[in-house]
Amino acid sequence: MEHLSFEDGTPSPIVVPLLSMEKYDGGDFLTYPERAGWDISTWKWSTPEEGFDLNGRTISEMSAFLQTWLFFGLLASATGIKISEGDFVCQNPHGDHFITTRRLAKSLDEWKDRIGHLDPEEKKKEDDRSEDCIIEASTVNDMLTFLLSYGENLGEIKPLKQTLFAQMLLVEALKGASYQIFLNRRKSTDSNRDMLLREKLLEAGWCCSIVDFMQEKLPLQIQALAYSLSSVRTHLDHTPCQLDQTSGCKFSQVGQNYQPKHVNSSCQCAFVYCPTDEIVGMLKENKIPLITIKRSPAETASPSLELVIDGIDLDHPEFAQYGCPYVAITHVWSDGLGNITDNSLPHCQIERIESMTRTLQGTVAAILTESFGMTAHHSGTVPLWFDTLCIPVQKEYQNLRDFSIQKMRDIYQKAAGVLVLDPDIQQLKADVSSLEILTRILCSGWRARLWTYQEGALASYLHIPVQGRSFTFITDDDIFPADDTKASLIECQLLTDVWYLYHNLVRISEVRTDSFERPQRAFTQMMRAMSHRSTTRQGDETVCIATFLGLDPTPILKTPVEDRMATLMTLLPVIPTHILFTNGRRLTKEGFRWVPESLLSPYGLKDFIRFSLPQTYFPGATMDPINTPIPQPFIHSQALGLAVFFPGIILSRASYPIPETFSITTSEGTRYVVEAHDTGTDTPWSLLSPDKLEQSAILLTDLGKGKICLFVELIGQSEEKEYLASWKRLVAVDKLDGSDEVPSAEVAEQHCLRGEYVHFTWWIVD
Repeated sequence: MEHLSFEDGTPSPIVVPLLSMEKYDGGDFLTYPERAGWDISTWKWSTPEEGFDLNGRTISEMSAFLQTWLFFGLLASATGIKISEGDFVCQNPHGDHFITTRRLAKSLDEWKDRIGHLDPEEKKKEDDRSEDCIIEASTVNDMLTFLLSYGENLGEIKPLKQTLFAQMLLVEALKGASYQIFLNRRKSTDSNRDMLLREKLLEAGWCCSIVDFMQEKLPLQIQALAYSLSSVRTHLDHTPCQLDQTSGCKFSQVGQNYQPKHVNSSCQCAFVYCPTDEIVGMLKENKIPLITIKRSPAETASPSLELVIDGIDLDHPEFAQYGCPYVAITHVWSDGLGNITDNSLPHCQIERIESMTRTLQGTVAAILTESFGMTAHHSGTVPLWFDTLCIPVQKEYQNLRDFSIQKMRDIYQKAAGVLVLDPDIQQLKADVSSLEILTRILCSGWRARLWTYQEGALASYLHIPVQGRSFTFITDDDIFPADDTKASLIECQLLTDVWYLYHNLVRISEVRTDSFERPQRAFTQMMRAMSHRSTTRQGDETVCIATFLGLDPTPILKTPVEDRMATLMTLLPVIPTHILFTNGRRLTKEGFRWVPESLLSPYGLKDFIRFSLPQTYFPGATMDPINTPIPQPFIHSQALGLAVFFPGIILSRASYPIPETFSITTSEGTRYVVEAHDTGTDTPWSLLSPDKLEQSAILLTDLGKGKICLFVELIGQSEEKEYLASWKRLVAVDKLDGSDEVPSAEVAEQHCLRGEYVHFTWWIVD
């Protein structure tokens, strides 16, 4: 994985031994296994129970063959350039040989040069040929990874894990290069889960919650890059996080004995206190208090610092066009910048924050600070809103705390900028690359917290301070080299990946308007993000969602924690249908049993749950000429559940226990393959099988674009003839129409149920 480092001579942090026993023969890539005497049919589709066929040989022999075919063979076949295997093999002082990718970037650039001289027809042939090679390799890699992850009694699999890691890195690099060379649509991949890299990350001290996020959301190369960069949090013992994976990293949570931290553990400097009475006075006037950190005139090694209070009305018309003249700070309390007893922080922390504000000169925040004559301008800084200092912690001010929470959305959205404080970022030098900053942000403890979602997404400008400067990434010009001809295909691919992820996981600019104009879409996007975030206080989850969506959280704050999710549902202007497709246990409250208990890690709306909701339908049972939009879901007026509009299949009751993979044949002769998914409800499929339920049904999504559907128990019908149903499980459904091969069809048809197709209609799901 040396190709991920742009410094010559940097050793690979993960070594993969040379296993290949023979050179690739240079023939047709797809038929090489046959020429080499291997049957790979079970390597493209199988089940953990069936495993894969070793062809009467050992795992080591299989691994050696795979490395010859899917590393050296793939590299030569996909690129069509002459590859010297010696360029991809290195030797250590002990004489051991290993795979090296040090020359991969140069080889891919040579591929680009070769294709650049071809005419359009030749380019199309090359594109098709390389795509066939890459798809074949990706299919085999993904299936073997799946079988290794879920199989049992596989024996010594270390060499197979090692070569799969190298092969999957190569596939991803080739896909990215192909996208840039042929300017075609980026092919999606499931190859971001890798057993070896996961083990290495955990061994290195990464929290399992962050690793889970990385293996679901990040490309494999970005994960490997993050591993090489490490993190300040890897020195912590994350064993408690492994033992209980239901609430994110345990070290990100704040307990009753929480204490603010100094910049250095040996520091014993005094605390700097914020004048609480002035803070309270501002809040009572419905103003937002702002902090100016003011240095004493004397230049000493440790200058005296004073916290000066200003207050502003966020809704003042003067601030409508450009924002308010301050920056809001976003941070994680467990990093030591909170305080549960006072509005104060150690002098060393205040001094460091003050130095960060000085790096914001030239930003919109600094310009507005000067324009409006704020106190901070005269000190060469900008005003701050900082929860630790600006929200009174004493119990007698609970009403002011609630007021501050109600204003949280406006505080971050109307600020001229938001300043990110994270220990992994703050330690970086001023000349750090944008690739490293964005990679660290994506894998940071800051990104993994619930409240920081809205704080980053709603920011007009997100400032990321390092030593001596701040980065503000707005356009491509802030990320990519000025002369992109000097950047390799690999570097461009990595930058493109992290830039895309930054805008989809951190800096989600469209939600600034979506949360008001399209709350359904904004909440759906938030559900996806929340699936890898956590919070210390369970009750904060619904409050954060409400404030982000611009809802008044007062009814939620007055509700017991266990009932808050149901209360939130009643406050939503529109409920996204996606909520039915989230992982995790459901509420037990009647009428709200379709609602997940939590959307936070490890539950929520997962990327691997792939489905597409129908957007329009034909009102009649036949294809009427009028295409009508699907009606919005709503909570039934008699609290019977969530009303949703879907087509479905009503199943006949089985006479025997049905396994998790089965088939359905409707009266029209249409056939479906169904596979039940584990959705984290703690209810085994054996209790939900169609033989255990009087009547069951499957609510169908758009099977042309995804295959996850909803399995329900049918309870009856309402007075309006709506189907009354009970939420049970997510299932994957494939429609057998002869055009696509469904690998599990043969197994599924051993257990076939009769079903009646139901055209689009209302279902009340509880």
